[in-house]
Amino acid sequence: MNQVLLFLAVIFALAGCASRRSPAKQTAAANMFYVHGVAPDADNSQQWMPLAFQVGTQRFGSLEDFKAFVAGLRPGSVVYWSSGCLRYKVIPLAHSQMSIEDFKAYCSQHGVEFQYHVPGY
Repeated sequence: MNQVLLFLAVIFALAGCASRRSPAKQTAAANMFYVHGVAPDADNSQQWMPLAFQVGTQRFGSLEDFKAFVAGLRPGSVVYWSSGCLRYKVIPLAHSQMSIEDFKAYCSQHGVEFQYHVPGY
């Protein structure tokens, strides 16, 4: 009888711990996309400071491709770009003229949060 009660107490304790997990944190981590600047592929040559973006294994050498990626993300996703030591005023894909603020608004229109960070600023 004592073993049954002990077993039930352990089950209830484990169930209580499992219910305390924060599903919002788990979901947020699954919907977080980190953008990294990388050199473009050979067929995506640019005249100055070649730069493409990479998210996971996907590479983007044009703003339109990157925008299409963002538009396809689930609402509530977060796109995080730490631009390194340079503060950009425009998204530097294929000499884009889209400002950081305009891109942030574009992301917002698709239910995606764009977080832009410049270390040291």
